[in-house]
Amino acid sequence: MQRIGLVGSGFMAMAHANSYQEMADAEVVAVASLDDDREAFAAENTPNASVYNDAEKMMEEADITAVDICTPTPTHRPFVEAAADHGLNTFCEKPLARTVADTNAIVDAVTDASITFMTGHVLRYFPEYVEAKRRIDAGEVGTLEHYTPSVSHHRRDMALTHGSATKNKVGVSYSIWQFMTSIISAGLLVRLSACLPAQPNGMTVI
Repeated sequence: MQRIGLVGSGFMAMAHANSYQEMADAEVVAVASLDDDREAFAAENTPNASVYNDAEKMMEEADITAVDICTPTPTHRPFVEAAADHGLNTFCEKPLARTVADTNAIVDAVTDASITFMTGHVLRYFPEYVEAKRRIDAGEVGTLEHYTPSVSHHRRDMALTHGSATKNKVGVSYSIWQFMTSIISAGLLVRLSACLPAQPNGMTVI
């Protein structure tokens, strides 16, 4: 049984909490958030979880085996580093980071700690993408040479407001391209998704 410490209480934290309820071998046993609604969030989505207002304190005190980080991108590095310091396996929402320096620091922290770590590039596990890759690998649809992502109006608004939505979309796009073709290394993918700038129209040409 994996005992999860969930960091965050926003939309993605709720989505993850709901997913854990579908898993027989995982349970959210602790939640950490700075938001005032953390108690209400836990009561609704993780009713048996202990609640903290400090993620590092949760990592120190709670009986957890893994950490799931669902907080804004600029907070990912310190939370991942803290989890690594505590030897806790970690899942971190995308995008991993907004700068190359933070990305490199995260990679170094999880490597040095020898923990299991994953960023939330999950589209490759969706049935339609699995089938698309199978067809590409089997040569049924020729060679994939061009991939054009799109960004919704909602994503564009987020990019203009928060500056990270487009980078998130680019990271997802590169992740799918790498998954489909196996020609881009994971390290390059992470660094590209952290470096490519947001465009005024919310799009990035790949």
